[in-house]
Amino acid sequence: NIIDFLNHGGHFGINKLLRKESVIKKYQNKKLTLKDLNYISLQAYDFLYLFKKYNTYIQIGGSDQWGNIQSGIEFCQNIYNKQLYGLTTNLLLYKNNIKFSKSLFHENKKLPIWIDTEYTSPYLFWNFFRNVEDQKVQSYIDMLTNLNINLDEELKNEVLKNEELKNEVLKNEELKNEELKNEELKNEELKNEELKNEELKNENEKNGIASRYDDIINSAKKKMADHITNTIYGKSLVNKIHKINKIIKNNKFNEIENLQELKILPYNQININLIKQNKINITDILKSFQIAMTNKQAKEKINQNCIYINTKLITDPKYILNIMDFLKTKNDNNYYALLRLGKKSSYSIIAKYDKKETLNND
Repeated sequence: NIIDFLNHGGHFGINKLLRKESVIKKYQNKKLTLKDLNYISLQAYDFLYLFKKYNTYIQIGGSDQWGNIQSGIEFCQNIYNKQLYGLTTNLLLYKNNIKFSKSLFHENKKLPIWIDTEYTSPYLFWNFFRNVEDQKVQSYIDMLTNLNINLDEELKNEVLKNEELKNEVLKNEELKNEELKNEELKNEELKNEELKNEELKNENEKNGIASRYDDIINSAKKKMADHITNTIYGKSLVNKIHKINKIIKNNKFNEIENLQELKILPYNQININLIKQNKINITDILKSFQIAMTNKQAKEKINQNCIYINTKLITDPKYILNIMDFLKTKNDNNYYALLRLGKKSSYSIIAKYDKKETLNND
């Protein structure tokens, strides 16, 4: 209880706490509070409790927790004269170095990284890793997989291969020049033509390297996405994601076999009677998937010409969904449509007969 905790207060000197890196940063930003000082000591007390009750000798946390873990180690040494240990790992960061963590749950819950399918569909989970920023790919591979992929090494080898090819071309050019060394170019036009060809060749070399770079990065992203998703959800689901991707890529939306395949994507289920009664418009759908939070945002998205129902581009914010927008699954005759946001994001709209006439997650 709080009294037991306060009895140990003498082990936490204020001056020492103020020298902690996390506290210094808070102080410099004029955001230091009593809560921040107490948090370090409470975390230390937590380590003491774990040691006393569960014989815990090591605590593992993100790199931002090192100060708290260190305080717990020192605290336990003072009380029990025992050597405890701490281990920290790099933080998993998103764009703008946002930390994925439970303490930032409300800020991050819409980001497709949660294992809980209530917040992240398996498809979005896979899709997140497939489309992660290029500069974060290697760190994600190292932290989250045991894949033997070294992007720096692969890119270096690609450059070396290109250099070898270039050297071979140069050798051939030298031989050619040797044969023509006693001959002069017939005129200035021919000379200029050769210069243009040389510039074009150099440009093609650059484009070739850039293209190979994209191939190497994209291959690594696919392997990483498959590996992590397989670890969490299993190989069967990874295969279903590949199948869905192929269907979407080839615009063969009528090849969905059953409801379970649709539910790999983020999905909403609606009452088919509402469709038949012309009561559901595209704005409702966008807001139900939180693609847009307001009618204004929905209109802006639609005006960007990136919203599709199956293959149909939606250009009218007042567009009403009708039964002709829906297909039937092959095996269980469920009505569905695929909502697409550009090329990278897809969602399932499942229409069923239901007494409840509202948009809702199944």
